[in-house]
Amino acid sequence: MVPPLPSDRRRIRRLLHPSDLSTRSEYAFAEAVRWAKADRAVLLLLYVVGPLAPIVGGEYVASPSLFSEINRALCDGAKESLRRLVARATECGVRGESVLMQGLPADQIVRAARTRDVDLIVMGTHGRTGLLRLIYGSTAQEVVAKAPCPVLLVGPSARPRGVARGHLTAVRGRPGRREANDLSNGPGVPSFGVNGA
Repeated sequence: MVPPLPSDRRRIRRLLHPSDLSTRSEYAFAEAVRWAKADRAVLLLLYVVGPLAPIVGGEYVASPSLFSEINRALCDGAKESLRRLVARATECGVRGESVLMQGLPADQIVRAARTRDVDLIVMGTHGRTGLLRLIYGSTAQEVVAKAPCPVLLVGPSARPRGVARGHLTAVRGRPGRREANDLSNGPGVPSFGVNGA
């Protein structure tokens, strides 16, 4: 059973769902649609094209024109994928808009939330651990620390039609402090605090 949305919350007008367009992000997309539909909010679907690293093979370094071609292909593919997500949101009765940005994902997600007056960010986590997390860090963790609004994190084992216990966490932003609630036990049940800027 999907837990009900908190009744003591303010109405959401604009909701941001950053997606990496993978199958893992489907769970967060479903949750973003649910929240947007409940409040008749505009759902902003964001994809960030990250910086390209130089391709080095032996003594060969890719030319700037190749980088430009790769970037154009990435943007074209992302636009098409975002178009399909907007269509799916529309089928569910939600007004969706696509947003394509370039840069570091966490920075661009926070920027989009600030510049577009977003009330809630709903995003997935990929659950990296160990060396991968050390190398790549956590986009979700960085967004939670810097976001100008609350962030709802949907874990990798949540189900699109509901929520697996312990994998849906709401993070409410407050000046100087962030507080999280585990929504798998119902809204408003505190689970842990996250220190943030």
